Amino acid sequence: ASFDKSVTDAQAAVADELLPPILQRYPSVTYSFEGQGEQSKKVGRSVQKILPITLILMLAMIVITLRSFWQMIAIVACIPFGFIGMGWGHFIHGVQISLLSGFGAIALIGVMVNDSLVLVSAFNGLVKQGMPFRQAVHEAAVSRFRPILLTSVTTIAGLAPIVLNKSFQAQFLVPMAITIAYGLFVATFITLFLLPVYLVWVNGLKRGVHWLWNARLPEPREVEPAYKEIEFEEMDH
Repeated sequence: ASFDKSVTDAQAAVADELLPPILQRYPSVTYSFEGQGEQSKKVGRSVQKILPITLILMLAMIVITLRSFWQMIAIVACIPFGFIGMGWGHFIHGVQISLLSGFGAIALIGVMVNDSLVLVSAFNGLVKQGMPFRQAVHEAAVSRFRPILLTSVTTIAGLAPIVLNKSFQAQFLVPMAITIAYGLFVATFITLFLLPVYLVWVNGLKRGVHWLWNARLPEPREVEPAYKEIEFEEMDH
């Protein structure tokens, strides 16, 4: 039998090639996989319990920070594209998706949300200053382009030595580094180019809901949370 570096592949090779003849010859023999494979399963079960809570808290923090459920939807809609980059990276390097890739995916989501918050917060600030909706979207995307791009480039450059490292000791971290580096590469351009489009779409949906509910089609900036903050501040004064 030929064994791969992956624990999963090694266990599969043992189960498929070595164990059947032994069990056929000695039916009373029982077996179990222990060591790193068993530890990986335990960690995986723990992650399955913790991950939903982590994601819910992350979504709640986005809503609290932006004071908008709709803008949270626009941000979350960008996240799957980061996983496309993750898949490409593993395919290019011939590395299987593993538990460490899952940890990298969690970190990737955090970085993507952070980049999105930077852009959306800039947009909200411009709307609050009185800028028209579409101009605010354009200005936010242009003004945040360089900071978001430079942050991503420096992060990817920092992970490159791990991604390209061929030593046996580094292979444990390679899946996580590939996930973050390639996922961030794709997610950066999605954040910069697609998130503004999502903001426009979400604004149109909110205006449509407002029209159905109040029989009046509002101006684009009137349905934005930053504009409503201006109204609340004027009421307080």
